[in-house]
Amino acid sequence: QIDGYLRSKAPQAIDWALSYAIAWGTGVGQPLGFMRSGCLVTQAAEGAQTADTINATNIVKMLSRLAARSRRTAVWRIHPDAEPQLPLMTIGQMPVYVPAGGLSGSKYGTLLGRPVIPHQVCETIGDVGDIMFVDFNQYLTLTKTGGGRDANGMRAETSMHLWFDQDAI
Repeated sequence: QIDGYLRSKAPQAIDWALSYAIAWGTGVGQPLGFMRSGCLVTQAAEGAQTADTINATNIVKMLSRLAARSRRTAVWRIHPDAEPQLPLMTIGQMPVYVPAGGLSGSKYGTLLGRPVIPHQVCETIGDVGDIMFVDFNQYLTLTKTGGGRDANGMRAETSMHLWFDQDAI
């Protein structure tokens, strides 16, 4: 049934569009994404680092460049193709990454103690934006809420009447 399909897919599409705008938005008719703003800080590859890799030194340097007030609330967003490299990273004998549900007890894996969230808005590995360390508490968004909404905050209605799309009573 098309109604059930749309009710399941619409929240996913809206999440994608909003997540993309928050990360990459141009600021024209949409939010200014943090990847296009003056707050962007990039971490260069290490001198002998192989292309399209992430190593523990990159991760430690990214952590060191994050504002201290954001260290408790920041999350790692990574492109899914970067995920297989995380379990291979160590500092000395200590792992940098702990998988989800393991010692961390978290629903997400953790990287230096902060959650790792794979997301398609990240660029493929080797490009700027392949791994992001962000504090979304520092990004302000507004949402409209009201009655008649489902668990995702969505309200869906259908009608065959003229002017339905104008929300007129």
